[in-house]
Amino acid sequence: MVTDPLGWTLFATALGPCAIAWDGVELAGVSLPERDEAATRARAARRWGRSRERPAPTPVSPVIEAVVTYLDGGPAELGAIALPLERVPAFAR
Repeated sequence: MVTDPLGWTLFATALGPCAIAWDGVELAGVSLPERDEAATRARAARRWGRSRERPAPTPVSPVIEAVVTYLDGGPAELGAIALPLERVPAFAR
């Protein structure tokens, strides 16, 4: 899906700034807002510490748009977003 190297970015939602990360060809994860932008940025930096903050590559845009729509109360098909579940602990899947 994504071809840029590992990175993450913040994006605005109705609930506050969220973070999204990608790792080469796939999404690495999404984080919901913390108490403010600085806290959300700090959490993303801890969670995806081997990467750096940078603009999202074009293939990430539809995912960001879907999350923004969903958190705004609109219809969004989040089930179509491919996530690398092998990295997720069984309980969290």
